[in-house]
Amino acid sequence: MKQFTLLCCALLLMAACDKKKASYKGTVKDQNTGAAVPQLLVTVHQSKTGDNTSTDIIVGQCYTNKNGEFLIDHTVGSKSMKKWLTVYEGSKKLAEKDDLGLNESGLVIEVIP
Repeated sequence: MKQFTLLCCALLLMAACDKKKASYKGTVKDQNTGAAVPQLLVTVHQSKTGDNTSTDIIVGQCYTNKNGEFLIDHTVGSKSMKKWLTVYEGSKKLAEKDDLGLNESGLVIEVIP
């Protein structure tokens, strides 16, 4: 019984090792003018199973400020799962930034609002 308990604890610890704090910082700009675009929803998506055929979950989101800047911080993400940002105006998808790491700063996402 003691070995079973130790095995269960070890498996739980290994599963928790893949979860990390993540942070995404950047600016959304108008592709035509280069001007900052405020009040757009920026979401961080992560695949559920690590492949491109699975559904995704939103692990963080925020709106751009008056300078078009966004910061999504303290998101719990998985190192091994695919992550990407999506920018929305209302329900309309404007842009997507693929292949994110756990911590990204200086991101510039160009949109056509």
